[in-house]
Amino acid sequence: MFRTASLSKIFTAQAIMQLVEREEISLDDKVAQYLPQFDDSPITIRHLLTHSSGLSDQVGPLPIDKMRSLKSYLSHLSEQAVNVKPGNSFEYSDGGFNILGAIVSVVSDMRFEDYITKNILLPTDMRHSGYFDGKQGIKAEALPTYEGEFLNKDQLRPYDVAFYPSEGLVSNVADLSRWLVSTLTLSEKVLTKDSYRSMLQPQLKTTWGEIYMGLGWQVYEKNGQSVARHPGSIRGYKALIISFPESQDAMILLSNAHETPRWDIARVIREILTEQKVW
Repeated sequence: MFRTASLSKIFTAQAIMQLVEREEISLDDKVAQYLPQFDDSPITIRHLLTHSSGLSDQVGPLPIDKMRSLKSYLSHLSEQAVNVKPGNSFEYSDGGFNILGAIVSVVSDMRFEDYITKNILLPTDMRHSGYFDGKQGIKAEALPTYEGEFLNKDQLRPYDVAFYPSEGLVSNVADLSRWLVSTLTLSEKVLTKDSYRSMLQPQLKTTWGEIYMGLGWQVYEKNGQSVARHPGSIRGYKALIISFPESQDAMILLSNAHETPRWDIARVIREILTEQKVW
């Protein structure tokens, strides 16, 4: 089992799209409609999904014995200055996705992790995956390494419940493969076909060359083919999903070595299989 880090954001985005499908929320609703801490903020759900809210959350997870409540964490975020007008430019934000997770919890009247398990993990047979608070043991967890050295638990970023939506999912390649097959084939176990497609539509250009933000996914074109990707990184672990929706194939990389050259590995594998330059 591996910490998937920011791959978790795609699951949070799919949860938001489920609520949109049920007409319980709208992408252009203001966050304040669901979270009173943001009553003076113009930030919308779409801004959060596309990392264009202007938020730059600099507060990371805390040790288990010092974990903030979700309420206090949201209060902290609501007090942060917005760097630019929401919707105008890209700035990657873990905090934005943690806010989305709070919206999922408020609207569904469920704990975020319970909602994801019931509505995404179990329908796609991800039975070994989930969210862990650090007090629980994880069966067969991959030992993390950093710069060649094995890390002990005190050196790891903890499982902070406030960060479940942005980086908290623990999974393995088998479970992620079943979920990704469901996503690529537009199976309606999780979303409608239209919702899957809308998540891949470019919304905002990032600061990473010709890569755009979709709704959760990072999307671009290469060799005339659409590509949807998301990397993940947390101390001791690296992760990467690169998918090709039109040909319905993909690569999933999970590593317990923080220095893993994931992009190089993915590039070499893809070029061997297709005899084409990938990026």
